[in-house]
Amino acid sequence: MKLPFLHQADSTSHQPKTTVASEYAALFFRHSYTIPPSLISFLFRLLDFSRLLIRLLFNGYRPQIRQTSDREHNRYWYVYYPLSGVSKFLAYEAEIQQWLELRQDI
Repeated sequence: MKLPFLHQADSTSHQPKTTVASEYAALFFRHSYTIPPSLISFLFRLLDFSRLLIRLLFNGYRPQIRQTSDREHNRYWYVYYPLSGVSKFLAYEAEIQQWLELRQDI
């Protein structure tokens, strides 16, 4: 069986000799490879999911609340909700209660 791309160059022609390796390289590098947009969006969703999973594994899923104070001894609360990644500084306990009720709706 004779392969069409493995022809011997004539002594009269000035074309270079074609080999299997050169044909393979020409076929492989001929196409410009692009990633389809659907695959890109899937990869971004997978990345977001993996970030959420890491947050849940390391921080848990319950809201975290800490009371701190600044240099002038003003007290405030730092609240963090790991499921959404939202954190806030709140001044009053009533704000914390309201914030927690909003988080439960999510």
